[in-house]
Amino acid sequence: MIDALFGFRGRLGRLAFVGWNLAGMALVAAIALAFLLLGAGLSGVLSHVRGASTIVGVLVTVTAGGVGIWASIALVAKRLRDIGLAPLPIMIGVALLLAFDQFVLTRLTGVRFFSPFGGQTPLGGLFATGWVVFLICWPSASEEASSDTAMRRAAIAITLIAVLVSCALLAPFNYLVAKRHALAQGALAAGWPWVSAAVLSALAELLDPRAQNNLGVLRARGVGTDQNFDDARRLFARAADHGSARARLNAVMIANGRCSLDVTRAANVAAALAPVAARDPAAASHIQDCLYFEATNRTLPDRDDRSVVAGSQVEKSKDGNVLLHSGWALLNRARTMQGPLSDDPRERSQYDATVLPLARKAMELLFAAAEAGEPGAYEPLGILAMQFGEKLGSDPLAVRLRNRSNWEWLEAGAQKGDWAAQCRVADARMTQLRFDGKPYTRQAFDAAVAMARQCIDRQEAAQQPRWYREPEWLVVTPRIPYQARPMLEIASTEAALNGFLFFDADRKLNANTTNAAGRK
Repeated sequence: MIDALFGFRGRLGRLAFVGWNLAGMALVAAIALAFLLLGAGLSGVLSHVRGASTIVGVLVTVTAGGVGIWASIALVAKRLRDIGLAPLPIMIGVALLLAFDQFVLTRLTGVRFFSPFGGQTPLGGLFATGWVVFLICWPSASEEASSDTAMRRAAIAITLIAVLVSCALLAPFNYLVAKRHALAQGALAAGWPWVSAAVLSALAELLDPRAQNNLGVLRARGVGTDQNFDDARRLFARAADHGSARARLNAVMIANGRCSLDVTRAANVAAALAPVAARDPAAASHIQDCLYFEATNRTLPDRDDRSVVAGSQVEKSKDGNVLLHSGWALLNRARTMQGPLSDDPRERSQYDATVLPLARKAMELLFAAAEAGEPGAYEPLGILAMQFGEKLGSDPLAVRLRNRSNWEWLEAGAQKGDWAAQCRVADARMTQLRFDGKPYTRQAFDAAVAMARQCIDRQEAAQQPRWYREPEWLVVTPRIPYQARPMLEIASTEAALNGFLFFDADRKLNANTTNAAGRK
């Protein structure tokens, strides 16, 4: 085995070449695993040695990498000799060509090939692909003529197909741009991000702002390509120069990150996004996240006005989740605002002047979310009706809000499919039937149990990541809510259902006992 993997003499046929390459990969993996186990076993001793983890990492890289490179060169040499070629000049030529592509051509163009040659230009990637196909498929010099011809044709056909596909997808020419964007979107959704990165790299060379932005997102996230924030920043800057508002948003977010408890940074991000929000609702959603903390008032005294403006900009979106996100944010801002501490009319007037614009904009956003098909919008509408309904005027939207009580809005949400609302309504109906002291029909019993079962047995739908749902992708997504499994409501409903079923069985038993006693 040692001579087969590491010796340079002899020959290797096609199948033997593939088999010994797999054996070499297994050996490299075993060496790396052995070092990891050794490091884990000696962790108590090595923890007192400064830089021990770095030393172990270097040893793993040098040992496993050295073994892998040596074995690869030895196997390729024997395969070339089997084909009938002189190994040394061929291998030197291949190495020089690939190095030229890696260190020279990649600096001249941003177009990249498909993985596993994603670091090469299309020219270098095609050459590397042809080299691998040649080693695996080209017949031995000693094979019969019929087999020789068939395998030569197969190798040439595979290489030609790779060339044609690469030319169609990676050529930096302005044709089938929409189709290639659709391919990049579909490949990412299908789990082939390296295809997306390669296709977008060609479109980005055409100064396509959408491609530049999306490729920048892949580079920033390290999806389908190596993570490189410097490249991402350059791509976002170029896309913004060509008119992409989403790229301007991404440039701000990659520099600052998601808004968090650092209120100074949150206020700065909100201020930086304000010019972008008029053109991109996602920027307005980020502003709502950043202005969530009341302490941002110290940096932005007009925080509430900015929130209302951001809400108006979010209304341009047709996404129910996005509308619901901003509606909830403004409602929570209005609900948590400190009310007047006295009966002073001036304090009351000042409070109303601040809180009512937030509540009104929340109402508009929540109704828009409901009309966009978002079932989660009905619960906050009920809260809004209960807390601010009488103060929002007499326009049609405010009248519509007051036409239902808090509970009626929750029931409407349950009918539309809001999971948590379904659980609460089912819980309430079972509790009412059980404790109001009145007899109930089997129809009412079956309806309450069916609603409880619907809450308990419902399965959570898979959620596609939001960052690449839209044509232009996001490097950081807003905190958009989605209908996750409401664990507390389900547990409460399950407990109420068990109690209700026991109560109903006991009620039936008592009724049967009473009837039997009456017959006697």
